[in-house]
Amino acid sequence: MSNNTTAAYNHTDPWTKHPGMEQAEVIDGLIAEFSSSQMRLTEVRSILLIGMYVPLFFVAAVANSVIIVVVIKYHYMRR
Repeated sequence: MSNNTTAAYNHTDPWTKHPGMEQAEVIDGLIAEFSSSQMRLTEVRSILLIGMYVPLFFVAAVANSVIIVVVIKYHYMRR
């Protein structure tokens, strides 16, 4: 019986991926790759979606605050 647990794990180590590069160059490359893959707020769709969620969030926060105030003010509503 052979132990084959490490064969299924396919991990690429960033230090061995670029053997000729210095550690700082590898880190700079990883940071540049990460920042280029992040979502930017340049798409109209993203701006509209965020613009619609912000007012919804504030309305929900105000409504929940009103419910908390009413429950605190009228003690018989606690049950």
